[in-house]
Amino acid sequence: MSTHPRTVRSLSLLAALAASNLALAGPADVSAYDDLAEGFLGDAFEYHGILYTECNNVAGSFPSGETFTPQDIGDQFIIENSTFLFDAFPDFGSRDNTLTFGTAYIPGPNLSLGAFARATMTLPASASHASVEMAFYENGPWGGIVFHLDALRDGQVVDSATYTIADGGGRDNVTTTTLSVSDQGAGFDQLKLYATWNDGYSAPRLMIDNLTVTYPDTTCPADFNADGFVDFFDFTAYVDCFEGIECPPGQSADFNADGFVDFFDFQDFVDAFEAWC
Repeated sequence: MSTHPRTVRSLSLLAALAASNLALAGPADVSAYDDLAEGFLGDAFEYHGILYTECNNVAGSFPSGETFTPQDIGDQFIIENSTFLFDAFPDFGSRDNTLTFGTAYIPGPNLSLGAFARATMTLPASASHASVEMAFYENGPWGGIVFHLDALRDGQVVDSATYTIADGGGRDNVTTTTLSVSDQGAGFDQLKLYATWNDGYSAPRLMIDNLTVTYPDTTCPADFNADGFVDFFDFTAYVDCFEGIECPPGQSADFNADGFVDFFDFQDFVDAFEAWC
């Protein structure tokens, strides 16, 4: 008995997807903060569906050996009109607002970088990629401090990026960088941005802008269970639906929408599944 080539391809693809899945990249969501009023946002706020929490509220030290308390660095998320920063760095972020941290800000067009030790961003859905643009002081008391961006899924780190602040002499030289994380498998549901010196927290000065998060594209027909991924579970969900056992909410075995459930629907689903969309 011979096996149809289409069946062989589908079985091979199923075997590969049984151990992994593919996140479908949708359009990126950019949090630029420019539609928010300058001022304090409190110790937690929500923006673009992302919940910002755990602002600072830790003790730590600087490379000089000097220490700080939670009260020293504050626990506020702050929107700052950073016109002067964008004038100096026209390729940075999206003018004119940035998100900063700490205890205070200077109203109006200015450049006041707040003390930063940590912040947590909980996402509204699993994401496959995220990046954040950062402006901070380098050299002087800040040299050697490390920024970290962790991507977590169910509390476990799935990717991480770091940047070590330069120590080239002098002090308070403003510079910028971008940290990025990604996971093309099951994705991640939380971001943690923080700063360390040796084994503990530190508190450099920081502003962030253009937090960019890419969520899975849920419009792909092969994503039959609409979880944002094309994987083995989509195939089994369609087979169950096709055989009349159970269909995911809002789904029908009539994959080609011709009014009939037949072999052509199954064939069209397999074609979409093999194309991963």
